[in-house]
Amino acid sequence: MILTSGEIYCIGVSNRKKTSGLRFSPSDAQFFSRIFAMALYAYENGIPSTVKTIKNEIQQLAAEKPVLELLQIENKAIS
Repeated sequence: MILTSGEIYCIGVSNRKKTSGLRFSPSDAQFFSRIFAMALYAYENGIPSTVKTIKNEIQQLAAEKPVLELLQIENKAIS
């Protein structure tokens, strides 16, 4: 079981009586959370599936990335 408050992660391990804990700065906690989630996914689904999923997510994010469109305005001379 994993309990988190955003910066503190408490992990219960089956072969220990006490809960283990990790504490991070806010920016490191976000990074740890992402890496830990990928590690769990890789453990449950295998490395090839994990690599495929990450590549698909990268492609999806690139497709959803906002694009700046420049509009051409006609320049009419005032007479």
